[in-house]
Amino acid sequence: MFWLSLLTSTFVVVQSNQQCRSTYSIWGRYLKDHVMSSENTKNVGMCYIQCSMNQRCKSINFHFGELHCELNDADRYTHPWDYVLKKDHSYSDYPVKVCVLFTA
Repeated sequence: MFWLSLLTSTFVVVQSNQQCRSTYSIWGRYLKDHVMSSENTKNVGMCYIQCSMNQRCKSINFHFGELHCELNDADRYTHPWDYVLKKDHSYSDYPVKVCVLFTA
């Protein structure tokens, strides 16, 4: 039973890796007028997780100094005129799928 469980877990990890897409934060950028929710988080990774739990979330703004996460209902491609410079913030497009791999 242990080996079957291990084999299944390994398959899921490989399958997930094939569907993942990397993303990155763009320092000094902000998408204005599209915040649908906001809260403080421990880090930008937790902000991505919050976005993944909301079907309407298309991108995030993150303030690193205050550890403040904002979920947006649009992105810089659908609303380029709202994509602005903003000190101490970063903007990230939301990846198609967030992959979190745990190792023992």
